[in-house]
Amino acid sequence: MRAISEGVKRVFIEALAQGHTVTRATKIAGINDRSPYLWRQKDPEFAELWDQAIEAGCAMPWRMRRDAALSKALKKLSSVLAKWSRTRTAKS
Repeated sequence: MRAISEGVKRVFIEALAQGHTVTRATKIAGINDRSPYLWRQKDPEFAELWDQAIEAGCAMPWRMRRDAALSKALKKLSSVLAKWSRTRTAKS
């Protein structure tokens, strides 16, 4: 049981480090919303990892949003250019 718990904790911490909220990290780890708070209270090492993960993840959300927006814009532009190119070719 302990090995599973440690693996779940690792998944939770990694999700936080990737910039996810605590609520989203619990969903990714497949645990209820209260478990990590209980672990944090009982395990100082887990609490320290949590703090480090939050710090590491703080810069991630804006980068992720920027990258997602750029990717979406490029796909849209590519689609528009392809359609425009087909239309011009058909008229020629």
